[in-house]
Amino acid sequence: MKIKKTILSAVLILAAISTFNSCIIEEGGYRPKPTQAGVVVYNNTNANISRVLEIADLTLKLDLYLTSPENEKAGIIARFFPGYGMTLSSGQWTLRPYYNQYVIKPDSKSIHTVGAKWEAKAESPSYSYDTQVPPLFVVIECTGEKTWKVTVSEKPDYNDNFVADYSITGSTAGTFYPNSLYEYTVSGSGNYMPYGVDFVRDYFYVQYSIKTPMKFVPRYSGNSSDIPPRLNAISGKIEMFVSDDIVSSRIDHIVVELLSETTYGVNKIVTFNGITETWPN
Repeated sequence: MKIKKTILSAVLILAAISTFNSCIIEEGGYRPKPTQAGVVVYNNTNANISRVLEIADLTLKLDLYLTSPENEKAGIIARFFPGYGMTLSSGQWTLRPYYNQYVIKPDSKSIHTVGAKWEAKAESPSYSYDTQVPPLFVVIECTGEKTWKVTVSEKPDYNDNFVADYSITGSTAGTFYPNSLYEYTVSGSGNYMPYGVDFVRDYFYVQYSIKTPMKFVPRYSGNSSDIPPRLNAISGKIEMFVSDDIVSSRIDHIVVELLSETTYGVNKIVTFNGITETWPN
């Protein structure tokens, strides 16, 4: 079945069509950066994985709330769900941070129990790196000690042209991230079409595979927040193939290896169609 045409971010089209369409400021003026397109595609891919982790993270925090003694619940709400307006209806929990609405459906077991399978939805698109991530429907299944299988598959009104299977493992986030429960190590693969602005002729399809498990940590710290902490990859290696849905013979090959976290971002090695450069932040 032919893949449905989706909407693309203008910046992704400009960067991914040709390496000469994107420039960065260098000493002496502007010059093309040969791997710029690879960075743009990676940023979109990182945003897609992070969005799924954000939903899984909320699910695990809700499980902590549900399984904790009554005298601890108020503290958990203050720490993880401040201003979320949590409600329960027909066996489903609704969380309402200021910019989105999440619906989480537990099963009869804690999601920290092997075999438990919960469903979670983000009802509105989110925006990151000049693109959108569509409304998401995610299935989370516990497969071991602090280990879960996370599945994304296309459904009516959700996951538009986005399919993924991940294995994630949680480890304590530490005191630097007081409103976070876990950091995550992620392996797996997926494919998607970037979701953004409609263009008549240019459509791209991204397939990716995590070659070395990626570690995701919260992007910021703070005592509380009325939005779920965004998660960002700081280590690992990922391979991506970008195909043109109009010119099917065109395939771009991208490999990104994350080296180290800095105050301003993550240093990385980017290879785009055989050209390799190191990117600071």
